Amino acid sequence: MTVSDVLQLAGPLPTLSPAAIQLLRCLGSDHTDPVEVLKALKYAPGLTARLLRICNSPALGLVKRIASVDQALLLLGYRRLQELVLEMAAGDLLGHSLPAYAIEARTLWHHCLVTAQAAQLLAQTVPAESLAPDVAFTAGLLHDVGKLVLASVLNENATSAVRAAIETDGATRH
Repeated sequence: MTVSDVLQLAGPLPTLSPAAIQLLRCLGSDHTDPVEVLKALKYAPGLTARLLRICNSPALGLVKRIASVDQALLLLGYRRLQELVLEMAAGDLLGHSLPAYAIEARTLWHHCLVTAQAAQLLAQTVPAESLAPDVAFTAGLLHDVGKLVLASVLNENATSAVRAAIETDGATRH
């Protein structure tokens, strides 16, 4: 089977919501317009709820409760909002179980999120012209997306063989 065959069999991967696309477009601009960001957030209730939950978490230790998107955005900033949008999109994409790889639901997403955070930290320690931390974060977040493609095209025999190799032979998921 060729790469082209795999891609044809797999079909398209799930896409981002229009609100997430608009938010990423706004946040990726050189001149981010806060009005456009807030307008895009109005159409992303899941992201808005998560944004408020993060701002009001005990980890931030705020005395006053954050009740509006405006306050949350001021507290977290554009870069963290962009990371949240990418994390949610990756969670939707990577949050499913992959029986062929013996991966339970949300495990792949968690692994990719930890990898993204590690890549971002590493990029912050190297000279700025080497790799932007936000690019490293995105690369880490999406580094295992190929597993989704391959898992979607494996037939039952191939899935069973891969699982057996992982579970009984001690093979790695790679």
